Amino acid sequence: MKLFQKLLALGLLIVSIIFICTFYIHHQDQKRIENITRLLEKSAQIEKTFASNQQGLSAASQEEKKLYDKIISYQVDNNQEIRESVQAVLNSIEKQQQYLEESKQNFSEAYHTLSTIQPFIQKVRDPKQVKATSSMVQLNEQRYQLYLDYAKDYAAAIALNKELYQQIGKEQFNEQELDQQVEKINRLYQKLHKKKDQFNRYTSQFNQKKEQYYRLAKLI
Repeated sequence: MKLFQKLLALGLLIVSIIFICTFYIHHQDQKRIENITRLLEKSAQIEKTFASNQQGLSAASQEEKKLYDKIISYQVDNNQEIRESVQAVLNSIEKQQQYLEESKQNFSEAYHTLSTIQPFIQKVRDPKQVKATSSMVQLNEQRYQLYLDYAKDYAAAIALNKELYQQIGKEQFNEQELDQQVEKINRLYQKLHKKKDQFNRYTSQFNQKKEQYYRLAKLI
């Protein structure tokens, strides 16, 4: 009878240990999910500000395009109108420069925030969650590197545009030089358009992986 009681007590102890270990592991898993989710959401909030600045950048760029069309529609001797429009377009370029700098800061902050999920991923036990979160980190890196290239090219386009309009305002140009400058700017804008499309593709893939992770973590 005593042996039976001892075996029963031992069995209950083992069950208790297993229960405690299982509870602890589950608790740690939940903490990791909460930490990863918190960082994903924090990064997403920062990207909302980034998106807002990108919209401002696009609006300022459209404003510049309209003013450029207005300038080239003037007769050559409309000096006063040309100078006024050039000043307006230079103001628009300054806006673009400001929006671009703010966008770079926003996206850099969002990127570094999301990058900090890496230590949590290493401790995730579910291989499907590991794959989804690792893919997010990889796509985050690709988006960041591509955006840095995009911002660099955009800054170069801004510099060329500023130089172009300053020359027009001072009437210090000839048609051949003007055409060459415009052609150079257009080539840059073609590169920017391609990079923007690729960035959007990466973003779409990133959001798909994020949604997949939420489903795996039973958050949606």
